[in-house]
Amino acid sequence: QQYFTPEEKALIKFLLLMSNFRQPVRVKFLPLLAFNIAPWRSTANKLIKPLGKN
Repeated sequence: QQYFTPEEKALIKFLLLMSNFRQPVRVKFLPLLAFNIAPWRSTANKLIKPLGKN
């Protein structure tokens, strides 16, 4: 069993909703969506770097 954060649940809900509307989100946009919701995490107190950038 996997536990998701509220942000991850919202992203999953959004992706399923878009799929139901026959407007699937392209895979290449998933990291961008995830990066955009990452700063809203309540437990994050530090700046989050973009994925793939060191």
